[in-house]
Amino acid sequence: MNRSAIHLNRTHPAHCLVSRGLSTAGVRRRARAAASLRRVTLTTSLALLAALAACGGGTPDASGATSPGPTSAPVPPVTPTPEPTPAPVSEVGKVILYLATSQSGSTYDPYSGLTIETSGLSVLRVVPELRRVAVVAHDSSASYANNTLAPYTVDDRLFYRSGSPAPEIPGIQRWSEADPMSTRDGFPNGQLLQDGAIRRGCSAVVGDRYYFEGNATTDVFRRTYYGDFRVATLGNAQAATTQLLPRGDRDACRGNLHAAGGRLYDAEFDGSTGLLQLHRRSLDTGRIVDTVSIALTDSALWGPCGSSLHCNYKFAFDDGVAYFARLRTADQRLQVWRYRFGGPAAVERVHDTTLPGFTLSYMDSDDGQVLLADGAGMQALVVDTSSGSASLYTTAFRFFDPQILVVRP
Repeated sequence: MNRSAIHLNRTHPAHCLVSRGLSTAGVRRRARAAASLRRVTLTTSLALLAALAACGGGTPDASGATSPGPTSAPVPPVTPTPEPTPAPVSEVGKVILYLATSQSGSTYDPYSGLTIETSGLSVLRVVPELRRVAVVAHDSSASYANNTLAPYTVDDRLFYRSGSPAPEIPGIQRWSEADPMSTRDGFPNGQLLQDGAIRRGCSAVVGDRYYFEGNATTDVFRRTYYGDFRVATLGNAQAATTQLLPRGDRDACRGNLHAAGGRLYDAEFDGSTGLLQLHRRSLDTGRIVDTVSIALTDSALWGPCGSSLHCNYKFAFDDGVAYFARLRTADQRLQVWRYRFGGPAAVERVHDTTLPGFTLSYMDSDDGQVLLADGAGMQALVVDTSSGSASLYTTAFRFFDPQILVVRP
């Protein structure tokens, strides 16, 4: 009910409305008739006076005229009480997706007569359950600049990474930590690292340490850059990176570097032998110190795996748990499997479905929620591994480097 539509009306009892039906002249005639005929008893006269007084009709004087009754005080208007503003629904414990996207455009400059081409990079924050979408980071640059802007989430933390790979010389990269619950559009300056562009699938954050491996690139003078495995301390603008493993080391990044629960993981899959390996790396040296090997007897049915970028197998790590997903191109069958570290030496299937037209391009996980994404196809599948249920979300734009985050209560 709308409170502003409620008004208080002063009403009279039903007997007063009946008494009001008598005109003043009628009251006088009754008084004169009572005085001349002496037929009206004192009780009747008192009852009539009481009725008139109760209805605000006044009291008759000796001549039979009626004097005004007491005037009621005006009733002040009642101010409607506003409806309380409902508290926003909390996003704690709900799935939050961070999707990077880009767009380009051109602007004509009348002063120089030149058309300036620009490109925009954005990160969108999406809460599918609440239908909330916000741009939380944005960067613009000339279209010829090979810049990047992407999100990274780990253990309830959110980072933005940007930079220029600069394929001919060592590039730069910038890392900035942000509030995962903020919906404001802002990209903080962060920390600038001058040791080159990262190799895709070879960067992770554990605590305040950032581990990464750079691309191995050779310029026109046959000089090779990057390729070594390094660590830097985030939050200290003066801290330089430290080499942990040289380029070409036997424990080089396998292309699936992840962090979760204060540990550093990696993974690889050999499609020719069907051997899947889950690695744990030392935080001090970056070397592989523990490996779990899983033999897949039906791997030949699930397509090739030439590299981490072109593989029908993807990996993600949670606190004490490893996930891998695979897509069979023959019938678009998609599966998600789980391995618990320290538990039984077996993998368990947590989801199995068929998604026509879906390409398994990205995978990430957090708190038992697994994200499988097809950026070019504008689709994101979120699997709840505790129940095996899944939700498919379709975006209105292409995206890359998606991340999933569930903030713990």
